Amino acid sequence: MKRIFFALLGFAAMSLAFSCTDDAETDGGGIPVDIPTSVELSEKELSIVIGESAELRATVYPESKAGELIWESADSEIASFTETEAISVIRVDGNSLGRTTIIAVIDNIIEKCIVEVVAKEAESVSLDRTSLELNVGDTETLVATVEPEDITDPSISWTSDNPDVASVVLGDVKALSEGTATITAKCAGKSASCVVTVSNVYAQSITLDIIKAELSVNETIMLTAMVAPSNVTFKDVKWNSSNSAVASVECIDGSPDDDIVNGKVTALSEGTTIITASIEGLAATCEITVNPVQVVLEDPKVGDYYYSDGTWSDGGLISINGDGTNPVWADVKPAPVEGKTVIGIVFQTDQSRMHSVDKENGFTHGYVVCTKSAHAPGSTETMYSIDEGISFMNGKKLGSSWYSDLNGYVETLAAVEMYAGRLDQIPAFDWVTTDFSPSAPAGTSGWYLPSTGQMWDMMANLCGEEVAEYLLGLRTYGYDITYYNDKFRVSYDVIAKFNSTISLVADSQKEELVPPVLAGKQQNTCFLWCSTLYDDADGVACGFEIGLDGYFWTGCEWVNSPNVARPILAF
Repeated sequence: MKRIFFALLGFAAMSLAFSCTDDAETDGGGIPVDIPTSVELSEKELSIVIGESAELRATVYPESKAGELIWESADSEIASFTETEAISVIRVDGNSLGRTTIIAVIDNIIEKCIVEVVAKEAESVSLDRTSLELNVGDTETLVATVEPEDITDPSISWTSDNPDVASVVLGDVKALSEGTATITAKCAGKSASCVVTVSNVYAQSITLDIIKAELSVNETIMLTAMVAPSNVTFKDVKWNSSNSAVASVECIDGSPDDDIVNGKVTALSEGTTIITASIEGLAATCEITVNPVQVVLEDPKVGDYYYSDGTWSDGGLISINGDGTNPVWADVKPAPVEGKTVIGIVFQTDQSRMHSVDKENGFTHGYVVCTKSAHAPGSTETMYSIDEGISFMNGKKLGSSWYSDLNGYVETLAAVEMYAGRLDQIPAFDWVTTDFSPSAPAGTSGWYLPSTGQMWDMMANLCGEEVAEYLLGLRTYGYDITYYNDKFRVSYDVIAKFNSTISLVADSQKEELVPPVLAGKQQNTCFLWCSTLYDDADGVACGFEIGLDGYFWTGCEWVNSPNVARPILAF
């Protein structure tokens, strides 16, 4: 179209060499008189909102030449025109933002109209609220309405005049600290504001989950203080022991964002003390009685109950081979000692199957698996790692390397050290080592995630003879163990066999293994995490999967999938 436009200009320029006449007229003496042609546009400059139209009119003299009028647009992508029934009138359409020229040509006459196509701008901006009251930590969404709806650029910019009090991103307001902030939404020079008032939330009550407990010297217990309301701004719970020589208390807050603060109580000497948790003038107490240590006369064995004071008692095993085969259990399973708190089950006492680091630290009795799993409140499972690129040791895939890996303590410490200050990226290790209840007794290694070899022994000794026989055949397997017979079945419920070791433990002191519910459907298996990585680059970790229908698998899972983290300790 631009080429036609400039060609017309050239044509008009050449026409200047010729005379311009209309119908010949004569003067009174009959001599012809030349009447010059002229054209005049109704607008020299025209502003059109994009998407809209305007009328442009040409007045041609003499009128008889109006039919020779030619219209052109220098750039029809910016502004085009449509002829009307009257050839001297056109409708100019604004197509895209910019400037161009509409011309009217007749004979040697060119008339121009500069057309500017402009944006359709906002006439008003409004918010669904002009004031907002929030508590620290709250979020709220403001909705901005721009009129008219069909403006060219409807984008809205959001600002807060006091971002330390309340921030805003795309209308989402977050209350950060006590005070006032004005949130403004602006579009094309129009704006609307909302005044946000942010208030602190103060504690109204504090309660403890345990109000009275008996401990033995060196035994520990975790008290849980619950602060209401749950969104209290300053969850600054103070802990105190009325007799710190009898028992000490340490504040442990694993998750600053919840309403729970734990106090780890350690029994030091015989006597009584009052543990107090307080916040903002409110208090809750627990009476702690510390008794002398009871001496265990017999050596521990597989299946024994392990208590919070570091002692143990008979769990009913009469005999078992070192590889877990041929187990003989009492016809009637003994109950735990009355008044004691069970925190685990002994699953290995063979020192040849204990890691050298554990033995060097003085833990020579064996290994204990906890009666509870490590996970967030309200859940039964946790991810190994959010970071799919986790790498703190070489991966292990062979049956022989799985069996020989007894290094769960060192592997757990390596993961915790690598993610110091950001343990929330490795949830399984975080929940096992931080703020975990029940707490490990003094004089033990503390809880950690078992390695493949340690989990191997747990499965062989606590999950029945058929599982033990199957694992015995894999000890020297020199290939990828996760590919080996992944449809293996035993003749009994493996999960039930594991849970039978804690069948007489009080409900408050245990969590049985239960397959998860996924997408509303009860699953048939549980996958238990090991500390051992399957692959140190692809985000896969090792574990054992056991099922209700006899299923048993030495397998692996993506680190960011939810599964069971069952801690162990060395004692």
